[in-house]
Amino acid sequence: MKTQPATRLVAVTLMAFMPFCAHAANTKASNASSASISEEDLSSASDRIRETGAKLQEDIKKARARLEAQQAKEEAERRRAADEARQLALRDEKQRQAQEAAQARARQEELAKIEKAEREKQRILNAQREKEAAAAEKLAAKQRAAEALKAMRASAGPSGTFAEASPAEKQQVALNQASKQQAAAKEEEARKLEAKERAAAALKAMRASAGPKGYAD
Repeated sequence: MKTQPATRLVAVTLMAFMPFCAHAANTKASNASSASISEEDLSSASDRIRETGAKLQEDIKKARARLEAQQAKEEAERRRAADEARQLALRDEKQRQAQEAAQARARQEELAKIEKAEREKQRILNAQREKEAAAAEKLAAKQRAAEALKAMRASAGPSGTFAEASPAEKQQVALNQASKQQAAAKEEEARKLEAKERAAAALKAMRASAGPKGYAD
């Protein structure tokens, strides 16, 4: 499609050249019929043919130059469009990456807040449990002391008192109280360990639900 202007130019030039060819043919025919044509006419016709040929070559050269210039212009425009498209794709990719990074940071911050709130909640629960356990232990100690005093009085008889109890009985009462206190301490330690395990399991489940990119360790 791009070579049509040059083709049309060549066709027009050839059409313009045809009268001279016809003239040359007529001249040859005239020479056959009559030898009276002058040398000057032949020289003039030859000059016109050379001029027409030179003009034809010049026109073809100009048409080729215009065609090459047009092709160069189109190629430059194509490259410029391709470069603009590439730059646009790069900008879009950078914007997408920045948006994903911002979303990842937001998820991390949100998970950090949730984890902090969970730790604070667990701390408050542990403190409340420790407070309740301490109060229960204090009450249990009072009850054990009352029961031990009651048992000692019963073992001493109707008129017996704690002061009247034998050293062996006093030692046994003390051992019973120590054993009960040790058992209570172990029970409290087991409750604390269970609470820590539940908190760790909850944190692990929360991180797993957020996915591999949702939280950075």
